[in-house]
Amino acid sequence: MNHKTTVLSYTLLSLCAAAFPVTGTAEDAKPHPIDAAQGACLDSAKSTTEMRSCLNNARDSWESEAKKALAELVSSLAPGANGVEVRGALERDLQSWSKFQAKEAAWYQMIALLPDTVNLVAASGYQTEDMKQRALRLRDHQHAA
Repeated sequence: MNHKTTVLSYTLLSLCAAAFPVTGTAEDAKPHPIDAAQGACLDSAKSTTEMRSCLNNARDSWESEAKKALAELVSSLAPGANGVEVRGALERDLQSWSKFQAKEAAWYQMIALLPDTVNLVAASGYQTEDMKQRALRLRDHQHAA
């Protein structure tokens, strides 16, 4: 393995580690179905284009999960002043999330423009992880409500 290949390998490993962080404990051994589908897809991917497709599909699934969790959270709110207050907080949070997502998209575009197609995969991975964390946070709020 020459120096350029070694550097590229370490760069890819670093980007993948950042894009797909290991979280959870031994008790969390069973992955979420979206994570399982993403993992199976990535295992069979033979190119960076296929890897990006796997990640984009997972991101879309997490986005659907987040929308579903938000709708369920809103519908579970009690009527009255407290419910109205919480709904207002959720609306403000949604606006903040939308602004954050727009700024992050610009950042990911910069990453994707870097040389080497692995940067496209990394950018897709970051976007997928952001959406996953949003969906999981909404589910946590729903369970706490």
